Amino acid sequence: MNSVKVDNGYTTPSKIICVGRNYAQHISELGNEVPDNMVLYQSH
Repeated sequence: MNSVKVDNGYTTPSKIICVGRNYAQHISELGNEVPDNMVLYQSH
C-alpha cells in the first residue's frame, strides 16, 4: 500500500477500515433502510 499524508507527516497503513451507510441523507437518496448498527468492511 502507498503512503498517505496524515496531518504533517506520512504513514503507510497496513489496512483501511471503512464505514458504509454512515450518512442518513445518502441512505435516503438510495432508498435503503437505516441499519441498526454501523456497516463495517475492510478494503484490501
